[in-house]
Amino acid sequence: MNKLILSFLLLAFINIQAQNKSSYFKTIPQLNDSTPRWATMMYSANPNVDEVVDAYQAYYASHKFVKNIHTQNYKHWLMNIGELVNAQGYITDPDSKEYRERIAKLKKQYDQAQNYKSSTWTNIGPYKTYKNNGSLSYMNNQANVYAIGVAPSNHNIVYALTEAGGLFKTLNKGLYWYPVSLGESFTNGQDVKVDPQNPNIVYVATSKKIYKSSNGGNSWSLVYNGSGTIEQMLIHPVQSSKIFAATANGLIYSSNGGQSWTTKLNYRCWDIEANPLNPNTLYLSINNASLKKAQIYKSTNWGNSWTLLDSNWYTPANLSQASDIGCK
Repeated sequence: MNKLILSFLLLAFINIQAQNKSSYFKTIPQLNDSTPRWATMMYSANPNVDEVVDAYQAYYASHKFVKNIHTQNYKHWLMNIGELVNAQGYITDPDSKEYRERIAKLKKQYDQAQNYKSSTWTNIGPYKTYKNNGSLSYMNNQANVYAIGVAPSNHNIVYALTEAGGLFKTLNKGLYWYPVSLGESFTNGQDVKVDPQNPNIVYVATSKKIYKSSNGGNSWSLVYNGSGTIEQMLIHPVQSSKIFAATANGLIYSSNGGQSWTTKLNYRCWDIEANPLNPNTLYLSINNASLKKAQIYKSTNWGNSWTLLDSNWYTPANLSQASDIGCK
């Protein structure tokens, strides 16, 4: 997998050789006393990337995330500095010997990855990405595929949910994709799950909302609108009206196919999975804010009760610098 990732990263790294600092950002705004410390660090003359990332994560561990010019610049900045970052965390000069040697090494790895990829993997799309405003306008930049949902009852049917919120569907295992979210206000794709019994019933988590389609994506209805980001969903493989969703504000549950929801746990939850051999056995990853780490819980009765699995589990070496934000 790392070799395949290199094949995508190398092209971006080579393209940044001629860039100057200003091109790392969409625009450089005026800074003031309300500018977060991590943003001020990012815009500085010689920022340490590792320190900026740590400050960013620490800031949003105690502040609600709000998309703004600084967060957009942060994402753009990380994408553009790429392999310019040296082992000490600083951005190196694209003309330096150190950078050229690193690119040469990466090029060698890229060539090896290309040989591996050509004999193992084939790109099946989706190839086009639409803007998330419900229009037919294309986006001219990348949009990561954040979730893939294969219909358990018909493996020819697959849904692919993109970072921007666009949902694509294929009826022939990826040979042809078409969008099924045009006209919908899907943004910030998180997860997609297909009913185990009926491939036409689909649930999509976008940001803090869950949408449901009962006709294979031809139309959608909003079935949940909460205050915390939806991280992952889980549908019971036999009793498909039973659904769990791990969210930033807790573990929520529906027993009637999304018509109503109740909160089962109030912890920030990252992920929920079922034992493939026993669907009533569940595993849940939560955020323990006081201990600043993720914890794994187990249920053997479909979430009615939970047991912490902490034998030989990790403990942060430096609690003051620890963070569980983004771990899932």
